[in-house]
Amino acid sequence: MRIVRAWIILLGVSMGAAGCAGGPQLTPATNPPTRVSALEKLKNVIVGIKLGYVDPVDDAKLVAGCREGMLGRVDKRSDLPQPVISKSSAPKPAIDEIAQAFRSIKQQNPEVEDKALGEACLRGMLAGLDRQSAFLDEDEFRELQVGSVPLGGIGLELRMDTDLPKIVVPLEGGPAARARIKGGDVIVKIDSVPTRGSSLSEIVKRLRGSVGSKVTITVEREGAKGPLEFPMTRELIRIQSVRRKSIAPGYAYIRIAQFNISTVERLAQAIESSYRENQGDLKGLILDLRDNPGGLLNACVAVSAAFLPRGSLVVSTDGRTEDSKRRFLANPEDYLRGRSSEDHISKLPPGAKTVPMVVVVNRGSTSGSEIVAAALQFHKRARILGVRTFGQGAIQTILPLGDNTAFKMTTARLYSPSGRAIEANGVTPDVKLEQGVEESALFGSEEDSQLNEALRILGGRQ
Repeated sequence: MRIVRAWIILLGVSMGAAGCAGGPQLTPATNPPTRVSALEKLKNVIVGIKLGYVDPVDDAKLVAGCREGMLGRVDKRSDLPQPVISKSSAPKPAIDEIAQAFRSIKQQNPEVEDKALGEACLRGMLAGLDRQSAFLDEDEFRELQVGSVPLGGIGLELRMDTDLPKIVVPLEGGPAARARIKGGDVIVKIDSVPTRGSSLSEIVKRLRGSVGSKVTITVEREGAKGPLEFPMTRELIRIQSVRRKSIAPGYAYIRIAQFNISTVERLAQAIESSYRENQGDLKGLILDLRDNPGGLLNACVAVSAAFLPRGSLVVSTDGRTEDSKRRFLANPEDYLRGRSSEDHISKLPPGAKTVPMVVVVNRGSTSGSEIVAAALQFHKRARILGVRTFGQGAIQTILPLGDNTAFKMTTARLYSPSGRAIEANGVTPDVKLEQGVEESALFGSEEDSQLNEALRILGGRQ
């Protein structure tokens, strides 16, 4: 069995983002896909989980998840006899238990193809690990590779909450953000068809479609009197990862929407432009990480390094394998993507390391944005303003299975420089301030109370 480690990402910007564009890409394999039987594929995934998942996983959990997925594929008919799972004092290995359940269900449902039943097992088994680990079918895996056909979307970052898709954050500039869909909204219908019982990948497929096509989502929102409907037109989602604005003489406002391939270069351009605009001096800088769903780990480290002294600890990772135990410092060797990468951070004005800063966060600040906020807070480089962040601090590895499919699983957890896990804890702000529900969502708006408070803290507004 051969599993190749293909791509390591931070949770947040991932397959859950309906219509999300940008980020790293994989080069497709030059060899034709290998024909792999359903049971062989299951065995490969079990081996991968046993070797690399962030926590030890017992066989019973894998068997239960697989069985749940397969029974869901055949609609969990009440008259379906339960497959016999060994509960002896010397239980069989997971693959033997799963093979037994697979054959039992297949015998009772011969119309279901082996491939479909095997993939249902994989989805259930991986979903049982955590809410981010998942099987990627050919279409889902192709989207991570060079040459995939772009689809339209509405710009949402999603996760499953029980058995319904919950919006983590609408992606800035997309149809969902313009329609004032909010993080925390739960999608109950897509084009009048209920979402309950569908997998995250199925939800994403239903939200995507040709550019210019229409889709209507129905959401439930906390505090709303009833379901809310949002008709939208799908677009090719292009995220402008960094934007800047001078909000007062001597004060710069920089928003990072996500951490992708271009973020570091564009941040450097934004900082340099702010200094030029203010004749080489800045009195204060506001870094806005609200609703930033994460992205590339090296970009998060580079953004932190832009404002921290060289050698400062930015984040550490820990998992069961040796290569998952890492410390990332504010050094070029820890944030450059390769020897040919240009070090934009080293060319920044020296004042970027000392200019007074406020970082604005909210519940939609996840993963990579939490790394940056926690690092700047720990080193007392910036004050954090807003509300406690989401608390999504994990790294995933995507592993190809040789037949144009793959699976992704959590292989490490993220820790702030203080040693505190980001997962579930998030980052607690120094200054707690909610954003008003009716405040304008326009970039750098004067109606933004959090932005106004950040400017007041820096001395730019009385």
